[in-house]
Amino acid sequence: MQPSFFDDEVMFVMKDSILRTGDICIVQLKSKYHVMKVSQNRENGGILLNSLNSEETSNTHSEKDDFTIFGKVVLM
Repeated sequence: MQPSFFDDEVMFVMKDSILRTGDICIVQLKSKYHVMKVSQNRENGGILLNSLNSEETSNTHSEKDDFTIFGKVVLM
């Protein structure tokens, strides 16, 4: 599976927008930015961030974890 986004592509991001399940967003994890799809973990209510790159695994994060959602991708 190829990544959904490639280097040098342009995306428009709405900073500080309200996210819903299925939205694509820009996430800062460990000082790197990632394009991820948002959903909610039904087991514990945490935020599930699904990478759109086949080389990365999905991550479940809670409010205690060190990540920042920069904004919602509104146009690709």
